[in-house]
Amino acid sequence: MTNAKLHINLHQGLIEAEGEEAFVMRVYSDFRELLGKSTEHQKLEEPEDQAEEKIPPQRRRTARRQSKPNVPAAVKNGNGKFEPKLDKDLDTSELADYVSEFAPKNVKDRILVYASFMKDRLKTEPCTINHIYTCMIEMEDDIPTAFKQAFIDARGKDFGYIDYTKADDVRITIRGINQLKKLRSSKAEATAP
Repeated sequence: MTNAKLHINLHQGLIEAEGEEAFVMRVYSDFRELLGKSTEHQKLEEPEDQAEEKIPPQRRRTARRQSKPNVPAAVKNGNGKFEPKLDKDLDTSELADYVSEFAPKNVKDRILVYASFMKDRLKTEPCTINHIYTCMIEMEDDIPTAFKQAFIDARGKDFGYIDYTKADDVRITIRGINQLKKLRSSKAEATAP
């Protein structure tokens, strides 16, 4: 004997059965007969005035998309990519000395160190994406192709170093402060004899 399997969706009036082929065929034919009778019976029981006054189900409300962050002093090019601007008024004379205290391993660490520089040395909090960009240019870092995405990654659940909601509002989180301590101690361990 051959085993057979039948899947029927109850939402659509279907049922699932598994076993010998003859058994599955019997279940299926019985179900079809019952389904046909029940739908005809339901149609007969429904009063005519209610059938005409049926109210269509409410449409599901979709969540509104939040507006994208305001991006002052920076523009999007024709492709929609974010292009930061160099802040020529930013004093970066102490930047190299400050960065030498840390051992940043990736772009997220560098964003954190530059935001810390802005807060500690230049007393600018919150800083902007353009400030960080200017620091990257000054330190001759490779600029990420997806510049704005690097900030989103630095604030994400995996890192969480910064609080970033708008281009002109980049702040260091407690997790970021802890990471700065690690970066500072790893630099000290690397330079120890």
